[in-house]
Amino acid sequence: MVYTHAHRYCIPPDAPRKRAGHDLRKAPLIVAVLAWFAVAPAWAVEPAESVAQALQQIEAKRYGLARSYLDTVVIDTRLSGVQRARAYYYRGYAFIAEGLYVSAAQDYERALELDPGNSTVLAELGRLYANGDGVARNPATAFKLFLKAARGGNDTARLYVGYALLTGAGTPTDVPKARYWLRESADAGHVDALVQLARSYRVPFADPPDLDRALALYQLAVDKGSLEALTALGYVYLGGETGSPDLQRATQYFRQAAQGNSPAAQTALGFMSIADHQYAAARQWFERAAAVQYPEAFTGLGRLYQEGLGVAASRTRAIESYAKGATLGDVQAQLRLASLDLAPPVSQTNTESALRWLRLAAEQDHPQGHNGLAWVLATSRFDRLRDGATAVVEANRATTLTRTASTLDTLAAAYAESGDFDKAVATQRDALAALAQDQHALRDAFEQHLDRYLKQQPWRE
Repeated sequence: MVYTHAHRYCIPPDAPRKRAGHDLRKAPLIVAVLAWFAVAPAWAVEPAESVAQALQQIEAKRYGLARSYLDTVVIDTRLSGVQRARAYYYRGYAFIAEGLYVSAAQDYERALELDPGNSTVLAELGRLYANGDGVARNPATAFKLFLKAARGGNDTARLYVGYALLTGAGTPTDVPKARYWLRESADAGHVDALVQLARSYRVPFADPPDLDRALALYQLAVDKGSLEALTALGYVYLGGETGSPDLQRATQYFRQAAQGNSPAAQTALGFMSIADHQYAAARQWFERAAAVQYPEAFTGLGRLYQEGLGVAASRTRAIESYAKGATLGDVQAQLRLASLDLAPPVSQTNTESALRWLRLAAEQDHPQGHNGLAWVLATSRFDRLRDGATAVVEANRATTLTRTASTLDTLAAAYAESGDFDKAVATQRDALAALAQDQHALRDAFEQHLDRYLKQQPWRE
């Protein structure tokens, strides 16, 4: 979807994610833990006492002490596999509560070995793979775990499965199936599922969009207290989805959500303030959202410092802000850091840094991440940094996501670096054909690239 102002940053305003109230590692598991224990089969006396003590310590947030009670329970041979699986789960939860994700993942894996169909453990391990906490981030593995959990009746997993099918996170998109799972989750009381269900009736998920249905679902979510629904409504009116952009109405929705301490809405107001040249207000909104570690807010602050908007221009402070946002997962911060790294004079160290940020953006399947990564891998002047085969893969993905003159130009460069000059020439001609008539500077550059490929030579930056 395309929006003005803030949405030049391509922020999906209503996607479940780590930061706007959807941190996948912060579900209210203690309720499930206690309920689970209450219906557990009878334990031997000593393990039962240890588990009871552990749950008390978890309630009191003394997680290290809770784990010490569980250490003997998980290896107690008097217990059934299901009972030991529960103990591993409790201990995994105590690890997660302190950010010890590697240990949590190990305990969840062990719990599933003992109780493979446990939907709660499946969902919690899925969260770790979705976030890349303690394990390598793997959306496909996360989706498989969540799907199994959803089929086992886990309501939170149903929400994630619906979101993944809607957005293609680890699985091909399938809007009808997404709506099925989102309705299941919404019927179980998940307000966030209503927000995603509403989103499914908007561009690009519905063609034509059913805006009346989307608005009705958003309003239902608002009535249930959803700040994300308010924020999403702000973007609906900001983007002119009801006709022409209605900045006044968008601002009203953003302010209502911001007053409820929505960092997403505060950040949106920050970008709108930049567009209105209200730089002091923009900084205030960004700082409020940054205080709760909202990634896009750091990107907004970085832009203020990079461009000297209402503050003294400072490349150092811009990089510091972008780095915070990039580390927290904001794609635009990652792309801006890569751009700064590749600005002249270019060094091998800076190019390596740019590649690192571009890979992170590509891991989120962002077309500019794939395209930028492919371009550097194909055209870098530093021999050891080039990788033609990987460049072709990344450039093809970028072209699949958004077929433009720029992505075709990159794909041609990747083919040339890999030694396939016939494809490079053909693709470069496609890139030239995709240019608008008034893009004279790009046309000159593209023709230079074509001339190089006709001579059986790769392009070098």
